Amino acid sequence: MAKRKLMNYIFTEKDNNLYKVEQSLKMQEKSVKQYSKTLNTVKITTNEVFWPSNISDTALPWLHHEIFDSFENNPSSYNHPCMEIDKVDWIIDAGCCEGYFPLFAFQKNSNCKVIAFEPLIEMEEALVNTFSKELKSKNMILINKALGKETGKLKFFSGDTHLCDSKICLDTQKNDHSYDVEVTTIDLVSKQQNITKNGMIKMDIEGAEMDALSGATQLLKTYKPKLAIAVYHEYENATLCREIILKANPSYNIEFRGEYCYFEPPRPYMLFAW
Repeated sequence: MAKRKLMNYIFTEKDNNLYKVEQSLKMQEKSVKQYSKTLNTVKITTNEVFWPSNISDTALPWLHHEIFDSFENNPSSYNHPCMEIDKVDWIIDAGCCEGYFPLFAFQKNSNCKVIAFEPLIEMEEALVNTFSKELKSKNMILINKALGKETGKLKFFSGDTHLCDSKICLDTQKNDHSYDVEVTTIDLVSKQQNITKNGMIKMDIEGAEMDALSGATQLLKTYKPKLAIAVYHEYENATLCREIILKANPSYNIEFRGEYCYFEPPRPYMLFAW
């Protein structure tokens, strides 16, 4: 397969074709219904989630594409064959947002336990309703905290028009749409939840992936969960995440996938490790 090199990233012809395919995608139609004064239901194909009625839902078709479209034609997919989502015992969803990934995971593996992290206050009511059955049965745990390399508190920016762009913010970025959130670590929560082997971590937390992985090194070292990490937010993130993972556990296999050309210079979409 033809390859071309850009600085320290090597992109395959398949990577480039995935980007081109994504450019021509037609998003699925969504059906929106009022559920209560504060919530709507949003249905795309057969997948329905609750969504805050006072917040734009325009990004949901794109987010649905990222999770549910087939791995073969989707550079954003977490469903790498080596992740074996249908066989794992537990999944950590770092950056749950609207809840599409847990929805996808439960469709593939109804017996897995999902620990979902979502610090957005705006999403709590919607997620509790979307996953009422799973939360009641303890198949899912929802933790309203951000992830980092240590515990504490940080300012969190809430993207009021695009919640998926919400993230931990610097002091210079604080504004009326930012508020304090608690920060925990994957290592701490894994001990609290008695997480051991045969698991997976899915992560898309808007550039905070390096800190979250730094707070997961004991879990990576001891139990080697499979990893599906979004690394497109900054050019160097793929390399930095790889370094953290291999320092924690040199036995990991690492694969970059996709060519994210929405920013310059292009960089990988995803990092997979197993």
